[in-house]
Amino acid sequence: MTWRFGPAHSQVRWSCSYLGLLTVTGLFRDVHVTLGLAGPDVSRWFVEATIRAASVDSGSALRDEILRGADFLDVKRFPLITFRSTSVERRDAHYRVVGKLTIHGVTRELALDLEDRGEVVDWLGQRSRVLVAETTLRRTDFEVGPPPQAGEMIGPDVRISLQVELLRENDAAELVGIHWRADTVAAA
Repeated sequence: MTWRFGPAHSQVRWSCSYLGLLTVTGLFRDVHVTLGLAGPDVSRWFVEATIRAASVDSGSALRDEILRGADFLDVKRFPLITFRSTSVERRDAHYRVVGKLTIHGVTRELALDLEDRGEVVDWLGQRSRVLVAETTLRRTDFEVGPPPQAGEMIGPDVRISLQVELLRENDAAELVGIHWRADTVAAA
């Protein structure tokens, strides 16, 4: 069985503290993931993810421009955020994925505990598998803002929440948009 990344329901969300009292949240709108999940030996699996840093969306155009600027993500110099796995292990309904995360030109090792929430078939007949994970990054480890005059107004920790949808591929099915046509999807 072959799986591919499902961008429609996958999300990379983030949150951080502001002024010590508020929480600012957002997401990245442009995420692409390449998966190598062939075969039962998970140690041979791999994941590569690319996020366009300029796709940051906090719900405020002014704040997003600041986040894209040189004091934070500096998207002109560092347009991509990347993750490349170095190992994958299965632990019951979880996958431990270790890899190299690069943000703002700085690369650090990151371990993710992905919970496998199982499989489901939608109303169109598309079989999906959902994986979720949460982790906390220190933005200062990646040399991401703010400028010195901002002091401690923006917290150093950024909470990341991942939701990854995997779509089952079927050679006998016809791909229509992001889904396989229901009348040609093979039974599970």
